[in-house]
Amino acid sequence: TGEDEELVCEDTTTLTQYEVFECEFTGTGWTQADIYVQSTESSRESGANIWMYIFPLEQYDSWVNCEDFEMNHPQYYWWGSDSNGGLIIPAREINLENFGWGTFYVVFERGPDSCDEEDDSLGVAEFSFKVVVT
Repeated sequence: TGEDEELVCEDTTTLTQYEVFECEFTGTGWTQADIYVQSTESSRESGANIWMYIFPLEQYDSWVNCEDFEMNHPQYYWWGSDSNGGLIIPAREINLENFGWGTFYVVFERGPDSCDEEDDSLGVAEFSFKVVVT
């Protein structure tokens, strides 16, 4: 996998605060990741946010264990924002040539942060997504 290939990870899913959805990509020569997310009406009504991260294999354990995660920079994460009663999640294009990663992840979680204490006041996040890596 990698050079001259296109890999796609897509699904429709529902997440509570401690649930995540992961897309794993392995290979070399990646140039770009295009990420598209569309929330459903129920997510917009519940007020749930969706956070997305992109990071290399070397940061996976840190992210999963909520310890020493070095990718807490807007270059590596973004979220949908509530605007006029709707969850707006702009498409994201990421130039992977800047990173030189072999194996990397794109993960989705119901925000604001799966490492925080659970907040039952926020609803579930229901959304569909598509990640295209070339």
